[in-house]
Amino acid sequence: MHAAFSSRGLRIVGIGLDRDESVGRQFLGQMKPSFEIAHDPAAETAAVLGIKSMPTSYVVSPDGRILLEHRGFRAEDAEFLERKFSDWLK
Repeated sequence: MHAAFSSRGLRIVGIGLDRDESVGRQFLGQMKPSFEIAHDPAAETAAVLGIKSMPTSYVVSPDGRILLEHRGFRAEDAEFLERKFSDWLK
């Protein structure tokens, strides 16, 4: 999604909740994401947002409105999300 839509304004920020940052770095070394990753070992972000499952994604508009909350991820979700991003990022 980042590669397809970053030129149209999409910004993705991942938040790793591993207490041991080296565990997260090892995972990221395998996945090689092309977007920013923050580290929150105290899981304060998850507590504030009430996140119950991983991954949970939010689409937030430039004015701060949450447009979409998406829990989990399955390959078949990609088409739905691509359509939504395409509509929002005209």
